[in-house]
Amino acid sequence: KWSTGNRYCAVFLKYKKGIIKAEVIPFYRQIPFQKFEKKDNVFIYVSSGAPHKNHKKLLEAFKKFYDRHQIGELVLTVGSDFKELYFDIESYIKRGYP
Repeated sequence: KWSTGNRYCAVFLKYKKGIIKAEVIPFYRQIPFQKFEKKDNVFIYVSSGAPHKNHKKLLEAFKKFYDRHQIGELVLTVGSDFKELYFDIESYIKRGYP
């Protein structure tokens, strides 16, 4: 019996009489996939607000892009527990950056 996997699931492989059987055990409950419509020039960055994630550089880069092209939207997943970053994002929104 072998085990492998990633951060989403464990895969157990059983080998018996020349047949390999895989058993996948998810670490998280599965969420049904929902269809969505892709929008042009929408950028999403899913992460925590930890400093090494470089949100401040990303915000400044998006600001420069938006100032030049007047298109785009930036979607971030940052909780209010990262207060300084949260207020920086609010500041960009108040200045009209989507």
